[in-house]
Amino acid sequence: MVRATRYNPVPSPANNLVFGLLVALLGGLFDQWTKHHILAHFMKEQNVPPIHLDSFLQFILVWNRGVSFGMFSEAGTVGPIALMGLAVVLILVLVGWLWTSVNQLAVVAIGLIIGGAVGNLIDRVRFGAVVDFIDFYIGTYHWPAFNVADSLIFIGVVLLIWESIFLSDKLKGEL
Repeated sequence: MVRATRYNPVPSPANNLVFGLLVALLGGLFDQWTKHHILAHFMKEQNVPPIHLDSFLQFILVWNRGVSFGMFSEAGTVGPIALMGLAVVLILVLVGWLWTSVNQLAVVAIGLIIGGAVGNLIDRVRFGAVVDFIDFYIGTYHWPAFNVADSLIFIGVVLLIWESIFLSDKLKGEL
């Protein structure tokens, strides 16, 4: 007689790591691809006007030397080096977390955050600043410019919050 065994929905840590790093790679590549095209457009000549996509969205070129919303952009020469060091440490911590994640939603979320962090780190190494270009606005109010990497990080954080609020107790009960 064949005995039914319970299916364990938790993939191995190695599979989680590979899948999460694949998500990070694809996200980081997409981020760098969009920045490459934005830079190619805006750097071909001086004073290129914004690309208006709608009544609330345009592409512009902003060099962000700080962190979110340009904070700490006046930190002198030590600031960029400190931000790059902090980014590397956070990426390594996230890779460790990825290894121990117990569900695919967390793996995808952490992969998105890693991809965004790596995309912005590449900019800091190449240019000494992050390329921001997405500009949402309503009338004269503009949300601070951001990029695909920032969006990946935001989406990853939202997914982690969703997972911790709505799914982590259910997963604990299944394990």
